[in-house]
Amino acid sequence: RAFLLVNGATCGILSAVKAVSNRGDKVIIARNCHTSVYHAAELLGLRPEFLMPESATNDIYGCVDPSALEQQLVDNPDAKLVIITSPTYEGICSDLEAIARICRSHGTRLIVDEAHGAHFPFHSAFPKGAMDCGADISVVSLHKTMPAPTQTALLLTNDAELEEELQRQLSLSAL
Repeated sequence: RAFLLVNGATCGILSAVKAVSNRGDKVIIARNCHTSVYHAAELLGLRPEFLMPESATNDIYGCVDPSALEQQLVDNPDAKLVIITSPTYEGICSDLEAIARICRSHGTRLIVDEAHGAHFPFHSAFPKGAMDCGADISVVSLHKTMPAPTQTALLLTNDAELEEELQRQLSLSAL
């Protein structure tokens, strides 16, 4: 299911986080996430545990190491949600299939901010998109890598059980 967003990826991130978490839930957040993820955690009263991505250079975060995420979930068995960014602004991709598999094995939802990867499904030379890798929800910004008006984005899910709640949260964020 794809929900068209006209308020950019930020409203998609806020709605997605709210749809799959409750006040006080522990969430694992990759340290290189967009500010909208931090805003969602604060607004919703979530308890973040931070996951440091690998370093690509002194100035650029790299990918999320699946084994580091696995350890984070072992150390935080009450975590309800994992939120990562892939690809990063610099185009660095994490192993989303491994990450989704790890999240499923721990009963944890996975949201992927793939704002800079809207073009991935359109050519086999690109990495697979988050939906094809098993993420519960992803948010893509069409206006960043595709021909679309400013602030055009999509909130995507393969989970039919989440559709109604995602629609409800998107309706609330439009107020």
